[in-house]
Amino acid sequence: MALVSTNAWKSDIEESIQNALRSEFKSSLPVFRSRNFKHRGNQFAIIQGDNSTPNSTMFTKLSSTYNVNINFYMIDKKRSDNTIKKFFKIVSRLEETLYSLMEINPTFKIEVNSIEYQDDNDFNGYRKADFNVSVRSIR
Repeated sequence: MALVSTNAWKSDIEESIQNALRSEFKSSLPVFRSRNFKHRGNQFAIIQGDNSTPNSTMFTKLSSTYNVNINFYMIDKKRSDNTIKKFFKIVSRLEETLYSLMEINPTFKIEVNSIEYQDDNDFNGYRKADFNVSVRSIR
């Protein structure tokens, strides 16, 4: 009998983050899991799983870390104070949703390592927030 292997990080972490963001924002923020970047509307998020790093220790709790980038894009051609406030309001909701995932599954520890902002007219008037997230599995 053949065994089918699955990527546990992809099914457990990426899908749970995607489902949490979709349930928080409903249809106002489409969430995609993709390695290929495409502009997909006025505002959207893309989840990109980077890599996992096993930690070999002599302790009883072995942990491994999975790195995820969540990119949030919002079109802002007006460049006004109201659109800046809206952008940072959505960014704070995204961060709050990520930290609320810790309460759902206590075996995973989610840390937002950094949030980088880009305000660049070169990519079609979008503002971008790049969340660098690491998820540790504690066994």
